[in-house]
Amino acid sequence: MQEKSFWDTCLRSFEKSLPPQQFNSWIKPLRLSNDNGCLVLT
Repeated sequence: MQEKSFWDTCLRSFEKSLPPQQFNSWIKPLRLSNDNGCLVLT
């Protein structure tokens, strides 16, 4: 699953560049899905 690998890479980058409270509040809860070829964050 390429989307998961892509999102995992993004998460690691966000985690390194944001304070823990911001990362845990705003980024970590997001989920990536594929909707007919369109990547969607929810």
